[in-house]
Amino acid sequence: MSAPAFLPWPESFASGPAAVGGKGWNLARLARYGFRVPAGGVLPVSAWTAFAAQPAVASPLAAVLAETDGATLALETAILTEPMPPAVLTALDAALAQSGLTDQPLAVRSSAVGEDSDRASFAGILASRLHVCGREEVLAAVRQAWASAWSPRALAYRRRLGLPAESGAPAVVLMAMAPAASAGVAFSCDPRSGREDRVFVAANFGLGETVVAGTADPDEWAVHVGFHGPECQVIEYRPGAKALRCEPQAQGGTVTRSAPTEVPALPEDALLDLARAVVRIRDALGHGEIHQDVEWTWDGQRLWFVQARPVTARPAYTYPALTGLPTIWSNGNIRDSLPMVAKPLTWSLAPHTMDDILLSGHRAAHTPILPGITRSRLYQGRGYFNVSAVQWEYWEGFGFPPAITNRLMGGHQPDLAVPPPRGWRVRLRQIGANLRLTRALAKARKAAPAQIAEMREAALGVRRQDWNDLSDAALARRFHEGMTRYDRLHALHLVHSASAGGYLLLTALLGLWLPERERETLARGLLTQTGAITSAEHGEKLAALAQFAEAEPAARACLTAQPLDPWAWQRLPASSRFRQALTAFLDEYGHRAVYELDVANARWREDPRWLLETLRDQLDRRTLAEAAARRAAATAQAWDRLKARTPVWLRPAVLAIVRRLVRQAGLEAAQREAAKSAVVHGVEIARLHSREAGRRLVSRGVIAASEDVDFLTLEDLVALLTGVWRGEGARALVADRRQRHLRLTADPEPPDLLEDDTPRRAPVSLAGREAPPGTLAGLGVAAGGARGIARIVMRPEDGARLAPGEILVAPSTDPAWTPLFLRAAALVTESGGFISHGAIVAREYGLPAVVNVAGALERIQDGQQVEVDGDRGWVRPL
Repeated sequence: MSAPAFLPWPESFASGPAAVGGKGWNLARLARYGFRVPAGGVLPVSAWTAFAAQPAVASPLAAVLAETDGATLALETAILTEPMPPAVLTALDAALAQSGLTDQPLAVRSSAVGEDSDRASFAGILASRLHVCGREEVLAAVRQAWASAWSPRALAYRRRLGLPAESGAPAVVLMAMAPAASAGVAFSCDPRSGREDRVFVAANFGLGETVVAGTADPDEWAVHVGFHGPECQVIEYRPGAKALRCEPQAQGGTVTRSAPTEVPALPEDALLDLARAVVRIRDALGHGEIHQDVEWTWDGQRLWFVQARPVTARPAYTYPALTGLPTIWSNGNIRDSLPMVAKPLTWSLAPHTMDDILLSGHRAAHTPILPGITRSRLYQGRGYFNVSAVQWEYWEGFGFPPAITNRLMGGHQPDLAVPPPRGWRVRLRQIGANLRLTRALAKARKAAPAQIAEMREAALGVRRQDWNDLSDAALARRFHEGMTRYDRLHALHLVHSASAGGYLLLTALLGLWLPERERETLARGLLTQTGAITSAEHGEKLAALAQFAEAEPAARACLTAQPLDPWAWQRLPASSRFRQALTAFLDEYGHRAVYELDVANARWREDPRWLLETLRDQLDRRTLAEAAARRAAATAQAWDRLKARTPVWLRPAVLAIVRRLVRQAGLEAAQREAAKSAVVHGVEIARLHSREAGRRLVSRGVIAASEDVDFLTLEDLVALLTGVWRGEGARALVADRRQRHLRLTADPEPPDLLEDDTPRRAPVSLAGREAPPGTLAGLGVAAGGARGIARIVMRPEDGARLAPGEILVAPSTDPAWTPLFLRAAALVTESGGFISHGAIVAREYGLPAVVNVAGALERIQDGQQVEVDGDRGWVRPL
C-alpha cells in the first residue's frame, strides 16, 4: 500500500472523486476554473484506508459493513481513540507546512466518496468543523469527519438511496478559513418553487453556519437571471431577523451570539455579483445541466466559495394541470437547427431567443402563461424542448389539440392527454385569443419586412465596426444589447412562430367535402411554388452560379482545383459573371452557414469553402431546369385535382378562397424563413463580437486561440471583459469543456425524448395494416411519390454522395441542405414537422417528402431501393 499523501487542489482534481470525495473534488474544480477558493486540499481516501487497516479499526468496520447490531458505536470509539498511522501524520504535517497552513485556522470538512454528487448530497449528515487551530485539534477534527461517515445516520442515508455501505469511504478537506463579514448559501435555481430563471440567496453576518444549520433567520433574496438573458436584478427580498451570529474564537472553534440587526447581510452590488458567479458555477461544474448549491463568504470586498454541490431535489415548476405528470422533452424541432452537441457559448445565447419565439403568439394574444417555466434544456450537451408545456399552452390558450401542435413542431413525443373543453366560457376565451392572434399577425406581417431589414443593417454595422474604438466594457455590453434589440422585434418573433394559419384554414376548408387524407394531400400539393422562400432561393441561385462557372473556363478551374483555394475566385477578372454573381450571393446570404444557429460555425462570407465545394458538385448537372419542371407539374396537377373534386356550382367561390389561402400560406412560409434568416443575422453579430473578444483574450494570454471562446459561456465572456474575472483557470475550463464535448459528440444516437430525466428512444414507426409490410410511417409534408436509390447523408458536407434522382435520407435538414433538394427525387428525415425547414422547401420545390420517420436511418440501408409516398406519409424499403 502506497503511503497516503495530502493532495493540494490541483492534485485533488487530477485524482478524481474516488480519491478525494465529492466535496473535495468540487472544490478542486472551483479552484481550477479560477473561482476564489481558500488555500488547501484533501487528505485522500488512502489516508482513511491506512488508518482502517489497523486491526482495532478493521474489525468493527467489518461488523458495520455486515450490519451487526452495536457495531457503529464500537467503530466510532476505535476511530476516535486508535493512534494515527505514522504515514498519515507525515502526510498531514508536510501538507500543512507546504501549504502555509500550519499556523492558520482551518476548516476541516468531510468529503465522502458519494458525497456532494448529483445523486446524493449528504447535507447535514457528515461532520465539519470550522476555525480549527493547532495540530492536535486538526487531528481530532479529521477523526470526527471519518467517524461521521459510519454513523447510523450516514448508513441509513446510504441505504435509503440504494448506495452500498462501502461507498462511504471518507476523505477530508483541509483548507484555510475564508474571511467572512457575511456568509450563506446560494442556489442556481429557486429551491422553494423550482424556478430555474432565478438564483436564490440566503445570508447572515459572520460565518455561514447559522444559515446552513438553520439556527438563525437569514436575509433571503431571489435574483432574476433569466435563461442566459440580459437582465440580472433583485425581484424579491425578505429581511431576516438575523438574531444569532456565528463568529470565530481567538483560541479556536466558533461561538454563536445574539446580534440582531436590520442591516442587509449583503449589499446589492455584491449580491448581483454572487448571482452571476453562481450561474457560472452551474455552467462550470454542472455543464449547464445540473443546478448547484453553493456555500460562500464575503469579506467586505470579495466573494469566496467554500463548497459547491449538485441540487439533488427540486420541486417541479409547471402548470397545475401537469403537476404529477412526467415532463416530456423532445429534440424533434431543435434537431433541425442544432442537432449537434452544443458548445457552451452557442447554448448560452440560445434559450433566451428561443423563449422569445415560443412565447410570441401567447404574448400577442394575451393568453395566460406561467412565468419562468423552463422550455428548453440540455441533456448530455444536446438541446431539448419542454413539449409538455408547449402542448398545454397551445391547448389552454387557443384550443389547439396537442396532435396539431406536435405535427407542426415535429418530434416523436406522445400527444398530451388534455381534458375535454370546460364549457362555453373557456371556448369564448379561446376564440377571443385566436381573434387577437389573428389581428396581431396581420400587423406583424406588415411590420416584419422592416424588422428583418433592421437586423440586416445591424449586422452590416457590426461588420464595419472599428474595433479599436470599442472598449472591453463596451464590447461586453454589445452582447446584451444584441439580445435587447432582438427582444423588441415582436413582429419578427410572431411571423417566425405562427406560420401555419393559412395551411390550417386551407385543410379545414377542403375538409368540408373531402376525406381527411385527400384534403391533406391536396393542400400540400397546392402549396408548391407559393412564395419567395429565402432558403429555397439560395439553393436555386447556387445552381445558377454553377451554370455560370460551366460557361467560364477560369471559374471552372477555380472550382475543380485540388486543393481548393477558397479565395481564388476573387482573382478572376472583374468582368467575370461568376465572380459578380458569387459576390452578390455573399452580399445576400453570406451571413448563413452550415448549421447556422451555431455561433461556432464560420459564416459563408468568412469561409466560402463549403459553397465552392457545393458548386463543384453541381457542375454539368441540369438540376435547376429539372426542379422547375417538376415544380410546375406538381402545381398544375394539384389545381387540376382541386377542380375535379369540387362541385361545379361551388367551383368559382372555392377557387377564389383557396387562391387567397394559398397566397397566405405562401407568405407565412416565406416570412418564417426570412425571420429565421434575420435570427441568423443576430447569430452573425454575436459571432463577430465573440471573435473580437477571443482576439483580445488571446493577446492577453487568457486563452490559447480565438476559437476557444466557443467553450466559454456568455457570462464567462462578460466577466472577463468587465474585469470581474481576470482569467485565472480559463484555459483549464476551456480544455475540460472541449474534452467533454468530444466525448459526448462520440455518442451517435442521443435519445429522442426525455421523460423527466430518463432518456427514451422513439420506437421504429411502422405504418398500419393498409400499408405493405415493413413500411415506415412518418409525416407527409410535400405531396407526390418517388422510387429510387436511398442515399443516407448524415451531414450537408457529404452531399456529393447524392446523385441526381436518388432519395435523400437524412437525420434532419437546415438551409445548408437546400442545394441537395434540387437533385433529390424525394426527401426522408428522422425528425421535422410541417413547418420545419425541410418541409417548407420541399413543398416549394415540389419534392415529395416524408419527415419525422422514427427509425429511418436504422431501417433504410444506404443504396437500397425505397419508395416514398408523400401523400400517405409512407416510406417503403424495397
